[in-house]
Amino acid sequence: MAAFASCHATYSVVTPLFLGDAEKSASGFSVASFRGVLRFWWRARAYPRLLQTCSVDAACALKKLAAAEARLFGSAGVGESCGQSLMRLALVDSSLGTPIDAGRVLNETGTTASADTSTDPKEDVVGRGARYLGYGVINAFTTWRKRGRDYCLDAKGNRIPKEKGGQLLRSCFPAGGSFTLALKVRPLTRKEGEADEEFDKRRRAQRADVEDVLATLKLIGLVGGLGARSRRGWGSLALVELTGTLAGKAVPAWSPPGTDDAYRDLLRKLLPLPFSASTEPMPFTVFSAASRVEIVKHGTSAVPLLSELGDAFLRYRGWKRPAGEGNFRHDHDGFKPPNSGRWAVPRGALDGACPTKPMQHPMRVAFGLPHNYAKCLKVEGERHDRRASPLLFHVHPLGHGFIGVIAFLPARFLPEIRENGVVRPASIKIVKVDNNTKEEKGTLIDENVDYGVVERFLDGFTDSRGQTHEYFSPYTRKAILP
Repeated sequence: MAAFASCHATYSVVTPLFLGDAEKSASGFSVASFRGVLRFWWRARAYPRLLQTCSVDAACALKKLAAAEARLFGSAGVGESCGQSLMRLALVDSSLGTPIDAGRVLNETGTTASADTSTDPKEDVVGRGARYLGYGVINAFTTWRKRGRDYCLDAKGNRIPKEKGGQLLRSCFPAGGSFTLALKVRPLTRKEGEADEEFDKRRRAQRADVEDVLATLKLIGLVGGLGARSRRGWGSLALVELTGTLAGKAVPAWSPPGTDDAYRDLLRKLLPLPFSASTEPMPFTVFSAASRVEIVKHGTSAVPLLSELGDAFLRYRGWKRPAGEGNFRHDHDGFKPPNSGRWAVPRGALDGACPTKPMQHPMRVAFGLPHNYAKCLKVEGERHDRRASPLLFHVHPLGHGFIGVIAFLPARFLPEIRENGVVRPASIKIVKVDNNTKEEKGTLIDENVDYGVVERFLDGFTDSRGQTHEYFSPYTRKAILP
């Protein structure tokens, strides 16, 4: 059989891309990082389909998923399911632009460094909401140097900044770049003595595998991103072009969506709808009957739109007014003396609207772990200190503007723990650190996460005083899923 010819996929970088090398420096494109993203979205798309074929038997679906992933992406070991990857990704072209160095202040559109070089830059600086979503790679606000209780001043009497708001903590590639990858598939060879029927069966299976990968490349180009903080909308990608041949046939032409309806139709076409009606929590981040994807905002520029999404998120989650509404009073008070890590959140703690069940840990863990409330107090999983957020932000070009997309992909909050042949739920750990000895002491709390906390951000809510909290206008929202 003739070799499968390669396919070329070209992506545009919609928001600044924090893609780093071993030193977390934006020195070049990483094919390995994109391959990791490809595997993530491939699993998210493949698992619900396999769950249906297994009649909602999770163990069966996971076994089939592992075998298919090993076949597609390769697996070390001995056996028929192990071996070289079916396909190879190669960088064809990279036009990512000149990296913006760490220490510079990012400008409003994310295309270069800010022209405002003052002590406390305010003009042409990336917005507060985008900075909030970029926690860890960009400073959210300006902090000032102090000597004791007094601010350090320069010769003109101005306060000297310690860190500037919008200042990059690591270098990034600017918005507006692009890159092209080639997907090359190993040719299928006939086994010695293999009958035509069996060979055709393997050929059809391989073609189906490759078509799944092509669908995943399209999915990434609609809801995905690359690099650090990609779940928060940084490094959003858009598929611009997909060309090449598959098994001697030209790949169907790709037309980027130009309207809300076209975007919705393309995304829904890529997913195995209708999803299984399984009531069991998904074992990891996948599309399911409980998933939601919505267009929540429109804008004329990508990074300012991302900042609007971040402002809404900060209003809902944040404590300090005026940026935050102070909705999570019990989360805030739980780490303050005399509580100091003893959270006792009653039913209806969010101004009479949330949660649906009492908790002994912060409500906002629903947005992911860890939580660092102070140097001496943190909240993490029993055996996993990190749990990625089920809420994914994405900015996508559409016609002459952009849309802000939020995907909510709930799953089991923490992996189950197997001990002595017994499977049990994992707990949440409240860790207190002794400031003198630095000794850590952990207390295990039953995990009682309420994903209604996340949904109330999307839907808004009415508090006990009758005040409506709405973060996205119903006139601009469009449901993609369900």
